[in-house]
Amino acid sequence: MLIVAIGIVAGLGPNPAPANQLAVARRIDIEVRIGDRDSLPGTLTLPRGAGPFPVVVLVHGSGAHDRDETIGANRPFRDIAHGLAERGIAVLRYEKRTQRYPRLLSDDQLTIDRETTDDALLAIARLRQTRMIDHRRIFVLGHSQGGMLAPRIAGRAPDVAGVILLAAPARPLLDLLAEQQRRVGLLDDGVINDAEQVALRRLVEGARAIRAGLEPPASRLPMGLSARYWRSVDAVDPVAEAKAIRQPMLLLQGGRDLQVVSADWLRWQRAFVDTPRVTFAYHDTLNHLGMHERGPGSLHSYQVPGKVSAELIDDIALWIELLRGVHGH
Repeated sequence: MLIVAIGIVAGLGPNPAPANQLAVARRIDIEVRIGDRDSLPGTLTLPRGAGPFPVVVLVHGSGAHDRDETIGANRPFRDIAHGLAERGIAVLRYEKRTQRYPRLLSDDQLTIDRETTDDALLAIARLRQTRMIDHRRIFVLGHSQGGMLAPRIAGRAPDVAGVILLAAPARPLLDLLAEQQRRVGLLDDGVINDAEQVALRRLVEGARAIRAGLEPPASRLPMGLSARYWRSVDAVDPVAEAKAIRQPMLLLQGGRDLQVVSADWLRWQRAFVDTPRVTFAYHDTLNHLGMHERGPGSLHSYQVPGKVSAELIDDIALWIELLRGVHGH
């Protein structure tokens, strides 16, 4: 497989690479910058051909992620970018702001929008400047926390063609964190030990303080982030925001997911039952990263190298193609 890398310092020109160069490559990775001040480095992966191509913007889950959303031994965003490019769809992925500028993690003015939403909007704006991209077919794919925010992003960019939610929470994240802590504690030996009890109690007490409007130090709150940040997260109602937008949505979920579970999946289904613009795809053997996993599931699997399921990538590509037929683009 031939991968061509081309560096572009500032923005994308009308044609980032000659058509004949694209014709001999399976795909092409182009370095881009997202935003002007404190910009973020990213990669635009283009399929073979002259375009214009539909494009998917990838939005990270929680944590300070790189453009590949590297988790343990795995790089799910790179897998999705390469897989979709081989199916004729461009993908833009970029460094998360808190990964590129880690000082923000101690900034008590940090909010979920500053961390995630605003940069996704900048990424969409960057794509509108690119002739290689079909501007009528820009899609947003959010993973985990990014999926929770994808409807908000689409609401603020109403010309986005559709939204893809991969392992997206449907319930408040502060509640999920405590639930996840309890579940992971039980996975090891069926017992929540003393250290796990302490961690769980801190999560519950932190959530209570945040919702009471108190200002405990960030060191006592989840992930060491400020109360202001967590209040901005707690204000996100992903289901309500998804109902408020008009774009088509594709929801993807794995049956081996330990972090976003059936309670979230069922809430999404109940909210959009018989809603023609919403499509659901459930894969029994996929984990939180969209990778096949045997057995009941474990966080240790993140340390085992794997690849995002080809079937999941097919789901995304087929849905995008079907929308083209529906809208005549």
